[in-house]
Amino acid sequence: NPMALQKTKREREGIFFIKTLFKTKAEVTDTEVEYFRRHPEKIETITAPHTIHGFILLGGLVLGIATVILSKVFTILEVLKFMPPLVQQTLVDITFEIGVALIGGGVTAYFLGVLLNQQQQVAKDWKSEIYQRIASENERTQEGGL
Repeated sequence: NPMALQKTKREREGIFFIKTLFKTKAEVTDTEVEYFRRHPEKIETITAPHTIHGFILLGGLVLGIATVILSKVFTILEVLKFMPPLVQQTLVDITFEIGVALIGGGVTAYFLGVLLNQQQQVAKDWKSEIYQRIASENERTQEGGL
């Protein structure tokens, strides 16, 4: 079945891509070289980790919202009514605060990631400009010396 083979190939590539994103060492394997030879456009997605961070932060944000909603469910449906009132309120407050902390932390980390990516792009452009100017000056020096 060609459709099943295509899905299997996509799944293998997805697993390979995820493993590459979470590498802890900059060692390049033959498999990676072969993959990126066929898909050179995907090299930049490895060097720009903002995408994967966005998914992780989105997961934290969703978890935070769910936790806040859970705290409201505890209150409205009186799920914890079998407990003493002090324990009920404490659990509701802790659940709510954990959710708010997850949301706040995720939003803060997201904006810091955006700023970091902008800074990295500026640094990349700056380095490129330096290399171009040095090469240009070297060419002028060589032309003048001939």
